[in-house]
Amino acid sequence: MEKQKVFENCLDVLALNILGLLLEYKRMKINEIYKIVKEVEVYKNLSEKDFKDLIKFLASHKLIFLDGDLIKISKKGLKVYFDNLSLIPDTKQYAIIDITENKKIGTLDESFVKTELEIGSNILIKGEIWEVLNIDEEKIEVCPSKKREAIIPYWEGELLPVAFEIAKEMKYEKKIEVFPFDDKFCYVLIFPFGNKVNLTIQLALYALIGSRIEKFFIKSDAYRIFIFLPFRNDELILNSLNSLSEENIEEIIKISLKNTKLFEYKFLHVAKRFGIIKKDSKITKSILKILIENYKNDVIGKETVNEIIQEKLDLENAKKVLNEIKNLKIEFRNKPSKIA
Repeated sequence: MEKQKVFENCLDVLALNILGLLLEYKRMKINEIYKIVKEVEVYKNLSEKDFKDLIKFLASHKLIFLDGDLIKISKKGLKVYFDNLSLIPDTKQYAIIDITENKKIGTLDESFVKTELEIGSNILIKGEIWEVLNIDEEKIEVCPSKKREAIIPYWEGELLPVAFEIAKEMKYEKKIEVFPFDDKFCYVLIFPFGNKVNLTIQLALYALIGSRIEKFFIKSDAYRIFIFLPFRNDELILNSLNSLSEENIEEIIKISLKNTKLFEYKFLHVAKRFGIIKKDSKITKSILKILIENYKNDVIGKETVNEIIQEKLDLENAKKVLNEIKNLKIEFRNKPSKIA
């Protein structure tokens, strides 16, 4: 069983707890609250700077009022507090509509739609591949596709991630294969490191390859990372892997994350917990992008990155395996091996 990890320094949860303290005690000194917070195990490493930045953020958005070194909760802060008594995000399902027969052929979770799908994507539903033609707030319109490459949907809570320790027991040889696939070249990096470590490496490669090539596709599972390029470029793949180090991978990922659909999806929920977006608001993609641009380097952006790193990634073990994936050779094949 995977070791349970306790999330640390969650700023949105801390903000709500500060509002809760102020609701109970009416007025409190900033240093008094910081002392209470530091006594909590999951906030023992919280810096004074991060704490004071959070206080400034809450005050600037009128969730609290500052009076010298005293703070008190505002009416807006009260509403945000009671709106977020449950931190479980509200999610919905999208109907999948086959436009050729105008009938529903399935449903997809919001998390999958927001982080994986876009117009032009191909998805596998009921053993058939469908092309996504349109995505609106309630449904996804599709038509049959002749493509062989497709995304396999997942549903929230359907699969537990394969832990690093479990994946390593498979003893797969770490190697890279490349083969032609439709009008592209598919690189399969066989890395038996588990879902979280491979997603960590995937995000780092996304940033490095994306700085050189505009259009490509990258995806990972517990044992492989798949990279689809419009042309063969072994040097780019190897140089990207070899350039990763314990010193730079975390910073690369923090920069990379802010350009992903996963960041957009997580940002939306974090912003709601901070009261920047009303819980029942329907936010268009264009408005969300404006909000991200305004807040990505602020407390909300920092918390979004923190949440993704702690929930979805495994930086500690990713750093441990970096030497294992350097100086690999690429094997060209006409078709993939069984493990690929």
